[in-house]
Amino acid sequence: MYYEEEALGVQRLDMLIDGKVIVEVKSTLVLHTDPIRRLYNYLKATNIDVGLFFHFGKEANFRRVICTNDRKER
Repeated sequence: MYYEEEALGVQRLDMLIDGKVIVEVKSTLVLHTDPIRRLYNYLKATNIDVGLFFHFGKEANFRRVICTNDRKER
């Protein structure tokens, strides 16, 4: 992430598939909202519109996230 051309921090994706889909994978007993918010942030910060979230806990959970942003470069 950059602010006025100065690096602020680094984000690391769990998986990037074919440069088109971001995949976030978690394995915890309780599903928190932080990983889902992180996936939205990844989508907002990139030109990628589709993300998948997999949670492997007591009960498996799957979410597809689509984030279109008019400010993204195409």
